[in-house]
Amino acid sequence: MKNTKNPISEIRKSIYVHDIMSKEIYSIDEEQSIEDAAKIMSDKHISCIVALKNLKPIGMLTESDLIRKIIAKSKNPKKIKIKEVMTPRLITTTGSAPVEKASNIMKQNKIKRLIVVNENKCIIGIVTQTDIIKNFNKIYDNYRHLLWNSKVYFLIFIFVIILFLINILVFGKP
Repeated sequence: MKNTKNPISEIRKSIYVHDIMSKEIYSIDEEQSIEDAAKIMSDKHISCIVALKNLKPIGMLTESDLIRKIIAKSKNPKKIKIKEVMTPRLITTTGSAPVEKASNIMKQNKIKRLIVVNENKCIIGIVTQTDIIKNFNKIYDNYRHLLWNSKVYFLIFIFVIILFLINILVFGKP
């Protein structure tokens, strides 16, 4: 049986997480207050911050966590520690993963961001839904190349058919 590859899936995989991820990531100790984290997030214009315990990443605090667990419940952000509010598990991907795979992980886990790690499991960045949307043109360009190639092949096919028909009309045989 002939092994054929799906050209569309091959094109999709040509944009990788490391091409679009943000390399700047902010972290905070789990024992610090929510107020401290909120100040950093506001000052740096970021939507999440990685929580650390003994300098090891153990979770993530997001804007959504702040809204649902602090603001909506009228809690005092000065008195609550990050470890009480953070999302305790980090879902990761690698920089060499295709953007399509990262997008699927986000969808399956109903999250908006993924921590990017290297082969030693050290954090090297973050990729968000926003990063994927901002880089949609890169992804689209790959599809455009596929569409362009199919148009060229179609024109070549038409040209061959025309030559075949001319051959029949002029010489009476194919």
